Amino acid sequence: MVDEPAVQFYHSAAFTWDANVVIFGDEVVFESNCSGSEGQIWFHDATSGAKLGSFQIPRVQPVEQYCSAHLFNVLKTDPGQYRLVASWYSGGITVVDFTDPAHANEVAFYDFTPTEAVDTEGEWSAYGYNGSVYANGLFRGFGALSIPQARAGTKKLASLNPQTQE
Repeated sequence: MVDEPAVQFYHSAAFTWDANVVIFGDEVVFESNCSGSEGQIWFHDATSGAKLGSFQIPRVQPVEQYCSAHLFNVLKTDPGQYRLVASWYSGGITVVDFTDPAHANEVAFYDFTPTEAVDTEGEWSAYGYNGSVYANGLFRGFGALSIPQARAGTKKLASLNPQTQE
């Protein structure tokens, strides 16, 4: 059983391709600008449930913008390597290396500049697939991004459903 006292709302989950680590996203239900412990991504041992580490984007967002971990997927990489693509609403998109979950770090990001007050929600989802990152914003629509750190060392897949990780 996994129960993190700092988590307000478990929203998303994914497993590494080797099923050793389970990742949970905390979509904080209160205002967050990615400056505290709320809204993080948590890494746990998939067998024991033991906490292995957590990650919060290193960029604090303006106080009027909402930022929390939302939808993500684990990239299929070489054995022993772990990388994740995640969306953070106004915090944009991040590529996280969590090969050592206790010291997960951001290796790349895309953080857009809102053009209108209605556009402050940012990136609702982000998924890596065959070298590209596909994302959508609540108001801006769909986008395909080329982020080299999301492509390096990843395996080509014939298909992908990030909700089932077949």
